Amino acid sequence: MRRKIKMLGPYGIFLIIIAGIFQLTALSLDQAVIQFEDKYRETQDINLKNSQEQEFALETNRKIGQNIETASFQLFVLSSLGLNDESISSNLKESKDFFYADILMRQMMLINDVFTDDNNRSRLCKKIWTVKELGKEDNKKVNICDHFEEIRTTNLDFYTLLRGLKPGKHAVLNEKFDEKTKYVATQVAIQYNEYYFNDLLNIFGEIESELFENINKTNLELYDINQKKQIFLLFSMISQLLSFLFLLILFRRILSK
Repeated sequence: MRRKIKMLGPYGIFLIIIAGIFQLTALSLDQAVIQFEDKYRETQDINLKNSQEQEFALETNRKIGQNIETASFQLFVLSSLGLNDESISSNLKESKDFFYADILMRQMMLINDVFTDDNNRSRLCKKIWTVKELGKEDNKKVNICDHFEEIRTTNLDFYTLLRGLKPGKHAVLNEKFDEKTKYVATQVAIQYNEYYFNDLLNIFGEIESELFENINKTNLELYDINQKKQIFLLFSMISQLLSFLFLLILFRRILSK
């Protein structure tokens, strides 16, 4: 053993130590690269989630906007046709009931689409609005989820009244409105709903902008992580090459003796 160490000499031992240091450095850099790859995948997952949520927010915005436009147009047409006249036929009255009920149903379906999503609920149920109660001047504070649940319930009541379903359960509504006032009350309810759908549209616009900023931020993070990973890979390769270089010098020295 001593003879072998003596054959290497101080210079040979120095070469082995330097080669070992570079090899350990390369291993450390490889471990750092693995950590960067894990962080890159995690950031990619976050970016994908933000992209999906942004796409959903844009789609929800489109649905809300389309619902508002369609309901406004139908209300305009129904008002312009003069169907409030007592002389209208029963067929026209049934058509009017159908179109008003259709607007209410589509609003209920939209509320279900928006508020059955867990991500939407986690964002919206924390927000508090000051709202006017339908048909009243009093204001109250309520979270968005509860407010739209009230809107959905009111829509269901008016829908049931217009379609003549389950009259016993909704006898209060049947007694409260006659043939004329039920249409006026329905129009007021629909316009009331549209006001808060517009506010909801603005909220989803803010959510979409926030997600867009998050996507840009994560894209920059992905670029930064990838750049660092490439630099560490480069230095790892250089360290390994230097380690091999010093070992080759050592073998050359041994063989030359």
